[in-house]
Amino acid sequence: MPTPNELRALYQTQAAWFAAERNRLLRKAGIARCRRVLDLGTGTGELLENLDLRAAGFAIGADADIRVLRFARGKRVACDARMMPFANATFDLVFTQMFFLWAKPLDTVLSEIRRVLADNGCLVAAAEPDYGGAIEHPSRSQEIQKIADELRAEGADVRIGRKLAQAMDRTGFQVECGIHPADPLANGPGQPFQFTPYFHFVAKRSESGNH
Repeated sequence: MPTPNELRALYQTQAAWFAAERNRLLRKAGIARCRRVLDLGTGTGELLENLDLRAAGFAIGADADIRVLRFARGKRVACDARMMPFANATFDLVFTQMFFLWAKPLDTVLSEIRRVLADNGCLVAAAEPDYGGAIEHPSRSQEIQKIADELRAEGADVRIGRKLAQAMDRTGFQVECGIHPADPLANGPGQPFQFTPYFHFVAKRSESGNH
């Protein structure tokens, strides 16, 4: 298991990796008009300060892992995403990044997110991977498989990207989804091309949902 410092370095890397697409998604969700924002699965809080600055009110971070949460700055709470200590309709926006591959049971977590969202509130789920859809040339399938196996051994759903839109829909969200842009030359000319699909979702809380 990674140490808290190793996790902090990982969160920092991921924050930089998805920055451009994350900013586009947050603008689409209207974060500048949101008075209360939840950063669910905040980890060490690498994105929490930015969310707080961009919101019309404030952002609060939530994570089940107290070891890493202590690194975060700002408002934060340790809690289980399946049963959060917030009243109904507390938040205008719930933001996650690489969170749902760890979220189990998926429908339970989504229902709890929907509960704490206000009517017409928005869930932004960024960078949810699908290692089953990886494309590479020349083939390095064994390396990709090793990464997927390691994540799976830790409890991750390494194909969550292809499942999440349908789960959101049946939980009472109106969903738009897309794939994180990839740069085929990111590793330089002549280097192997590798593309792992990372899906992004902007999901509105549907008032007509059954949950």
